[in-house]
Amino acid sequence: MTRDQRWARGPLHPELLTGPISPEWTAEFRKTPEAPTNNALLWGVGGLLFGGFAGLMLGGVMSHGGSAVVSMIVFALVGAVVVGTISWLVYSANFNQSLHLWAFAKANGLAFVGKHTSKYNGMLFDVGSGRVHTSVLRTTSVRPVEFGNYQYTTGSGKSQQTHHWGYIAVRLENLLPHIVLDAEGNNGFFGSNLPIHFDKDQSLSLEGDFNRYFRLYCPSGYERDALYLFTPDVMVRFIDNAAELDVEIIDDWVYFYSKRNLVTLEPRMWAWMYSVIDSFLTKVDQWERWRDDRLRLEGTTGPASFAGVPGSGAVPGDASGGAGYQPNVGAAMGVTVAQAAHAVPSGSRPPNPYLGPKGVASGGRRLRRGVNWASVLIVAIAIIGWIVMQAMVRF
Repeated sequence: MTRDQRWARGPLHPELLTGPISPEWTAEFRKTPEAPTNNALLWGVGGLLFGGFAGLMLGGVMSHGGSAVVSMIVFALVGAVVVGTISWLVYSANFNQSLHLWAFAKANGLAFVGKHTSKYNGMLFDVGSGRVHTSVLRTTSVRPVEFGNYQYTTGSGKSQQTHHWGYIAVRLENLLPHIVLDAEGNNGFFGSNLPIHFDKDQSLSLEGDFNRYFRLYCPSGYERDALYLFTPDVMVRFIDNAAELDVEIIDDWVYFYSKRNLVTLEPRMWAWMYSVIDSFLTKVDQWERWRDDRLRLEGTTGPASFAGVPGSGAVPGDASGGAGYQPNVGAAMGVTVAQAAHAVPSGSRPPNPYLGPKGVASGGRRLRRGVNWASVLIVAIAIIGWIVMQAMVRF
């Protein structure tokens, strides 16, 4: 695939992230479907009704007659002003950020998508409920790249927790084994910060200082393939540019994960993300030449590859990625499966029959998941502590 020079050049017009936007561009953005909707009036009416009802009830309890009417009017006005003002402030902040990101995307040849709920095939997108992508920007030509923030919810009631992440997705011209790089620098006291844990038997130790920065997981039997992909020069680039990020290679996509929002209005953040992509893509040709000889033993050419769409994993009934596995692309990027199957990115190389078919044998498509023993230990200690406290109270 023809290399996109924008990543080496860096983002253009970073002043659009923080500076004023022209009235013409602001008016143009308001007409787009990605522009936030102002519901301050609707929320104000809701506050008016709720405040009026609360005032009427309170006035009726504390006094009689006209006092109840006065309380209703006062509480209704206060409710309308408070709720309407809060709604307006939230809308204003959301609109301001979306406008600046849209203008920045427009100046850099990107598409501002905003918010969506499509399911991707990375491990981050297979956890919890209430999953939503926000502040999404994508390339519109050459190699598909997507920047976005993401959140999901776990637990319920008082234990409910919302998790916030940022991600960068980069498409490859080849399907690769499922490999995860767990960055050591962002782990906590109890180990990995990743939402999914993998069987430690799949951990592979690499040479040099790489193990100080990343723990690498690859499917059993694919150790030699991982060494082919992660040559010393590739490892150095990951250490120098992406040591703060967890990385997942799955099917024909590479995801870079961060435990904080990546899509922000900070110019330095965008300059760093561009450098991460550029550093990675300068060595990606070797990855796109990789082929899995095990496919010949299985008598299959492997799953098909679709251009421009982060897949959502195996088809229903085949969660392990076994025989019959095929990335389910759906309409995650706003296209149908048929359209995606026939889409060819600008500058794509023709197939090379001498390299063999693209794809990954069934044993390499998904890592085996493991148990987070640190969490199990915490729960066990909490249960034992509760039992001890109950016993002490009784005696």
